[in-house]
Amino acid sequence: MPFFFNWIEEHYFFTITYYLKFTFALGLVRQNEKKVKYMKHDNVTHELVDRASNLRKNQTEEEGKLWNLYLKKISPRFTRQKIIGSYIVDFYCPKLKMIIEIDGEQHYLEENKEYEVRREEYLQNLGYKLLRFYNSDINRNLKNTETTIFHSCITRAKELNLDVEINFK
Repeated sequence: MPFFFNWIEEHYFFTITYYLKFTFALGLVRQNEKKVKYMKHDNVTHELVDRASNLRKNQTEEEGKLWNLYLKKISPRFTRQKIIGSYIVDFYCPKLKMIIEIDGEQHYLEENKEYEVRREEYLQNLGYKLLRFYNSDINRNLKNTETTIFHSCITRAKELNLDVEINFK
């Protein structure tokens, strides 16, 4: 009988050891995949990745409203604070190549206008459709904003000749 228990003990230790090694290795691969996912563009830095992560964790009230009440429930899927080139966009749908921006007052300050124009041209040259909403649009008339986004998704799918069902869950 002791031989049997020793065998089980050794087998169990062997199994756990290799499971942990495999899991650790898989985690490293996944981390590397995540880095590759962000490193598609030359201008992406770790600071930009950290900034996007921070923006996701500390979203504005209007971004939170639009995300929680609508965008996280619409299909095709949107993501938040996506890095494209050296810019971070508020919401992004890869299937429709559509970007949604919620603009606070800082976007319309005189010193930021040139940056905003360059950013918008860059994104449009990559083939993205850009929708912009003011914070006040979200706060005063969220239903109208949701309807505009829904119809824009349908129009964009037709522009790209995609057979995609646009729906809200």
